[in-house]
Amino acid sequence: MDRVLIVCDFQSKCAKAVEKAIDLAGQNSFLILLYVVDREYCREIGKRECKEKIKNLKKKSKETVRAIKEKGFKCRNIIRTGELLSEITKESKRLRCTFIIIEYSGAFSRGSIEEISDEIVNSTSLPVMAIS
Repeated sequence: MDRVLIVCDFQSKCAKAVEKAIDLAGQNSFLILLYVVDREYCREIGKRECKEKIKNLKKKSKETVRAIKEKGFKCRNIIRTGELLSEITKESKRLRCTFIIIEYSGAFSRGSIEEISDEIVNSTSLPVMAIS
């Protein structure tokens, strides 16, 4: 695995996905944490609160990146506001990812884990591992 896209939810819940990526990845792999903030959610909670949540998310994600780097991996984080599937598709192509790991949680509960995985596979043509 060269470039692994790890999809995290807005609450930064992706510890299991990160752990699995580290287990599967070789030392030369590049791990990319993608946090997708649902645009509709931001509208519901308001602009100010959304900005505050994103600010907190940036802090937490930097800590996660630091911990991954300490284990000898290349790593970075990306925070995007938008629709989950389109952001995964866009970023996986832009970053030339070779594998996607997504941790299924409440933030992604708009469908079953199988439905979401199938949608990602169909839109990216990449292998997807879903962890619950």
